[in-house]
Order: sequence, then structure tokens, then C-alpha cells
Amino acid sequence: MRADGTFVETARDPGFTGARFTASWPPQGTPRGGLARGLVIAGVLAGAVVVVGLALSLALILVPIAIAAALIGYAALRFQMWRMRQNGSTMKGPLGPIMAQAEAMMRARRQGR
Repeated sequence: MRADGTFVETARDPGFTGARFTASWPPQGTPRGGLARGLVIAGVLAGAVVVVGLALSLALILVPIAIAAALIGYAALRFQMWRMRQNGSTMKGPLGPIMAQAEAMMRARRQGR
């Protein structure tokens, strides 16, 4: 650098730009990045597969819980209707009409056998 702030251009040795360097050093233009792009796409796909696998495993874990809840609800309904038949009464409250309808459906099915 000169005293006035300008740069000095020096002539380089012809051997300085050996086989490692090309005629256009530093490289001009944007790199193609085919390998990097492929790795990014593979990473995104792998992440999507992991997320889908976790969601599917969570859903499959919840299936037996839902089946158990349905069986418990069915058993509770049958027990309540058995108690109502033993007492000879009908259920009162907001579930009374629903229980009466369920009782009529089960009675019709039992008589149809």
C-alpha cells in the first residue's frame, strides 16, 4: 500500500499459480451445489419420516386406550340397566330418555333371537 492509500500491483511468479489454481482464481460465479442440495433434501425427507413415524406411533398407542374406554363405558351401561331392571324403575335425570331408548333396543334384540 502506498502512502496515498492506493494499492501496489505486484507481478506474480509464473510458478505461483501452480496446478492447484485455475486461470480464474478466485472462482467466479455461484457454485452449483448439487451435493449440498441433495443432502438438504435428504435431511428434510428424513425429518418428515421421523415426524410421521412419531405421529403414527402415538396414534397406535392411543387405540388400545380408546378400546378399553369403550368397553368400560359399555360395561357401565349394562350394569346401570341391570340395576334398573332389578329395582323395576326407570332412570331419572338428563340420561333417562337415552337409557330408556337403549333398554328398548336391547330388549328388542333379545326378543329377536
